[in-house]
Amino acid sequence: MPYPTYNSKSVNLAAEGKASGIKKEKKKPSFLNIKVLNNDGKARQFKVKSKTKMNKVMVAYCDAERLDRWSVRFVYEGHRIGDHNTAEGLGMTDGDTVEAFLMQTGGRI
Repeated sequence: MPYPTYNSKSVNLAAEGKASGIKKEKKKPSFLNIKVLNNDGKARQFKVKSKTKMNKVMVAYCDAERLDRWSVRFVYEGHRIGDHNTAEGLGMTDGDTVEAFLMQTGGRI
């Protein structure tokens, strides 16, 4: 009874793939340091992933400053930031500053 033969090419290709160092590279998440600046000039710094929703930053800032989340407006480069925005989507780079303003309603001129 003869022994079964194996396709030597498939074995060699598998060995070549391992020998040549072909690996699936995992992308490391890119982190950004973002400053949130209030009206008084006081800044808080947050380290976030570029794809993290800005809602997390806004809630963390309001918790740290003991403010109501819905009484503060966040602005980046003159545009209001929404909960669904990400740092990557807004085009932020490391060290950028977000401004936090207390919402004002009513009043007379």
